[in-house]
Amino acid sequence: MGKILAVIGSPNDDKSNTATMVRDFLETVGRIDPAIECEVVSLGNRKVEPCHGCWSCMKTGSCVFGNDALPEIARKMLECDFLIIGSPVYEQQISAQTKALFDRTFMWIHLIRVMGKPAMTAITASADGIWLAEKYLGMMMTMMGCVVLGHLRGFGRQPGVFPDRERCRGKYEKLARRVVAIISGERRLRPRMVNRLCYLFMRHHVHRSIPERGTESSYQAFELQYWKGKNWFHLSYEKALRQECASRE
Repeated sequence: MGKILAVIGSPNDDKSNTATMVRDFLETVGRIDPAIECEVVSLGNRKVEPCHGCWSCMKTGSCVFGNDALPEIARKMLECDFLIIGSPVYEQQISAQTKALFDRTFMWIHLIRVMGKPAMTAITASADGIWLAEKYLGMMMTMMGCVVLGHLRGFGRQPGVFPDRERCRGKYEKLARRVVAIISGERRLRPRMVNRLCYLFMRHHVHRSIPERGTESSYQAFELQYWKGKNWFHLSYEKALRQECASRE
């Protein structure tokens, strides 16, 4: 039927209020359609090395770190039918664990690696900061190609103390039904204008890196060949999106 993957960037694992909110949401999805498979991955108990900024991924397509948890998590993110990324608010922003995930997959922005994948954000905070963290999280997912359909927001206190839980359970049932309709194909996925703009901006960016007179661009070699292989320099966003969706079927 389809699979939802939720990646939770909290260091608190089972005591995470963000994870609790997302699991409750997935339980609602499961009641609506038991055929949908759901998986939650916690970055709190998985080792993801911080990015060293070496640009190896852009040069060769591979990260210098191959023995941590990221390759498996990235594979699951690519294979799922619906992606949720959640984080608590730390100092008005996403957690260090969530930031490490984005830093290590920054190449996905240049490749628009998950073009057209339906997605959601999930943010919890003890007071303020939800808006700032949510905007950043949504922006990063959009630049990677996701079509962000909605947001989960909850207020907690310390780890394991989540007085907002029951309100969240009741509030997001309508959104859960929308997610089910998207995954089942009953509802059409509609990319936003920002998805088109990100594609056009990155196409212009990559096109500027084309080496002149046969010289090679050492720092963007993989990125350039990726775009050439997709023929995206000559395709509109709509045509590129149809091409990507067809390749996943």
